[in-house]
Amino acid sequence: MKILNHLKLVIITGFLLGLLMGTVDVIAKISVWSFQWFEFYQTLSSSIIIVTILFFLLLIFLQLFMKITKIKFSFETLYTFYFSGAVSFALFFYLLVLINRIFLINHTFSDFLSIKFNLGALALSIGIFVLTLFKGKKLVLKTIDFLNKKTTKKLLENYIFIVLVFILSSFLLDIYIINKTPVLKSDESVRGSPNILLIVLDTVRADHLTTYGYDLNTTPNLNELAKKSVVFENAVVPSTWSLPSHTSLFTGRYLFNHGTSKKNQFVGEEETLLPEILKDEGFITSGITANTYIKSRYGIAQGMMSYDERVDFFEYENQYTKFDIRSIFIALFSDIIERSTSFGDRTAKEINGKIFKWLDKNKDQTFYLFVNYVDLHHPYYFPEEFMYKFTDKDYDYDLVDNAVEVTAERRYEYVPDEIVDYTTNLYDGGLAYLDYNLGKLFERLGELGLMNNTIVIITADHGEEFYEHGGFLHASTMFEELLHVPLIIYYPEFSPKRVEERVSLVDIFPTVLDFLDIEYAKDEIDGISLLPLLRGNGNFKRDNFVISEDYGRPEIGEATLRALYDGDWKVIVVNLSDPDYKLNSSLFNLKNDPNESKNLYNSDIKKRDMLLGYLESMKKER
Repeated sequence: MKILNHLKLVIITGFLLGLLMGTVDVIAKISVWSFQWFEFYQTLSSSIIIVTILFFLLLIFLQLFMKITKIKFSFETLYTFYFSGAVSFALFFYLLVLINRIFLINHTFSDFLSIKFNLGALALSIGIFVLTLFKGKKLVLKTIDFLNKKTTKKLLENYIFIVLVFILSSFLLDIYIINKTPVLKSDESVRGSPNILLIVLDTVRADHLTTYGYDLNTTPNLNELAKKSVVFENAVVPSTWSLPSHTSLFTGRYLFNHGTSKKNQFVGEEETLLPEILKDEGFITSGITANTYIKSRYGIAQGMMSYDERVDFFEYENQYTKFDIRSIFIALFSDIIERSTSFGDRTAKEINGKIFKWLDKNKDQTFYLFVNYVDLHHPYYFPEEFMYKFTDKDYDYDLVDNAVEVTAERRYEYVPDEIVDYTTNLYDGGLAYLDYNLGKLFERLGELGLMNNTIVIITADHGEEFYEHGGFLHASTMFEELLHVPLIIYYPEFSPKRVEERVSLVDIFPTVLDFLDIEYAKDEIDGISLLPLLRGNGNFKRDNFVISEDYGRPEIGEATLRALYDGDWKVIVVNLSDPDYKLNSSLFNLKNDPNESKNLYNSDIKKRDMLLGYLESMKKER
């Protein structure tokens, strides 16, 4: 068989199989109604390209084999070979999906159980390949005859044409949208009102900032702004992971009211978000985010006139369904992919670039702009001059991953102190990188004259653990390293001060609206306006308690966690059936025990029961 005919056969086989697999993935996305429009053309094109390349590699192998052995194959034999290869490849891929993305989703490829099942899938696929190759020639010829029938061929050609036109036109449209900066116009009625710039520093704990007394100079630029701002010493997040925490920030409501959690990863349309109210008042409303868990697909962008959420051209792993061919490569090489960037591919420098373009186009309007920086999210990977600013680069980064994985399975598993310190200092270097870029943002705001008429609110959606209580990362406990976050509010009208009162992110919603003198349903939110504290001209009184919550999925071992603060006291309620996790309900006096090392849950019964009663009463009130 001539090489050109051989190549043509390979391209057709790879293209058709890739088209089939891409179509299956598109159908899967539609069936669960979880997608963004660009995913359709990307999954079709990536499936076609990847599978065609794999079959091209198979062609090279086969050509070398024929050259070395001097064996020549007939056209029918090669047809049968590639047909068998297509069937067995598809079977192997979907078996990998079932095993690794559904049944063993909590296991890595290197686990013995995963290896055993994956090898079994490989053996079965090879068996099907051999069986089809030697016994399936009639089936192959029947399939070819079916595809060559006039009606079938016409339908297939039309579908291929439609797909190719769709891919090309979508690609061109996508390039245009990615590079387009929206130009918006605010209403005349809000001219003279201050702008609102809400900045969320994802995964930033308060006690690692220079402003909050950290012993390393991690955030000099933020510290300079804090000297001119109101700094809240005891700000608490409503949840310990991004989506519910941002939902509370935007709605002024706790989780038990808005319902967004690990069980329900969506913000309902019945919720009223801050940008919705401001948009109705005449503000232009926009968001620029690097966090894949606060994308518009989760309902978090309600009220945004523009929402720049694309973290990279091909998007991050969780934008794709289990049937996407790239998902297996991501699972196989997750360590390499994860370590190549931080969480997602959009750095603080890139976010700044987006902000600067947006400001250049919209600086003369009255705006609400929400910004999320996600650089501090694990894995801690930054430009080298920052990554190793506070640590030695000679450490093996795999030791960090090992510590994270071990303690994710069992808290308090032994981790050497030097690895804890190394991980912590990588994080601190990331803070320095983030702060450097915040400095650039503050500088640009000053150049544009926006610091005089913009309320700048800087906070975080949650903190990060560094083995203080036997674990790393976030979203799994209610200790202070996760709940205590920075809250810095700058506006020329506010005299610089430090505020000791404990506040929550749910308080930002009413604070902004009260300052702008915009009416809202106060009886439907949990937040309390901080305006008296900001202006220093009134009494601030909280008639409820500060709480934080995480509603986990028990079917995959996640806990339901709730915490309540009452003065110096804090109670944590844990509902978890896994004894290996070593996480118990707790009671702490934060004044006497700021590191939460002495659990009084079973010794101060009276105080515990009183706080538990408060916790339950808050839910019953709604």
